[in-house]
Amino acid sequence: MDAGPGACAAAIVWVVDDDPDVAAHLEILLRRADVAATVRAFADGAALRAALAERAGHPDLVLIDQILPEDRGSALAEEVAAVYPGAVLRLITAAPDEVAPQERELGVIAKPVRVADIADLLPRSHR
Repeated sequence: MDAGPGACAAAIVWVVDDDPDVAAHLEILLRRADVAATVRAFADGAALRAALAERAGHPDLVLIDQILPEDRGSALAEEVAAVYPGAVLRLITAAPDEVAPQERELGVIAKPVRVADIADLLPRSHR
C-alpha cells in the first residue's frame, strides 16, 4: 500500500499463511483503517526462509499461522527472531485454544485477524 507523498514510511507486515486470502483480507482492512502498511504474503515456511536468507526488508510485524502443512508457526517465529530481533511476532490460528502454553508466550491472535488485533503492535507512526 502506498501512504502517499510526504507520508511516513509504511509499516512492513509479513503474513505467513497457506491461505492467500488471509494476507489479502488483512491488507484491505489496514487500508480501510488508514494504517500505513505494506503487507507481504508468504505461502509457507520455505518462502519465509528465502526472504530471511535474502534479508528482504525489515518487518515491523510478522503474523505466522501456527499450523502450516510442513511447519509449525512457533518454530518459524524463532527463525524470524534470530534474523530480525526487533520484529513483533504473533501466531495466528483458527483454533487458539489448541496452542500449547509455551507457544502462547509469543502471543496468539484468533482468525479472522482484525485491525484491532494488530493496531497496537505496529509502530505508532503508522497508525
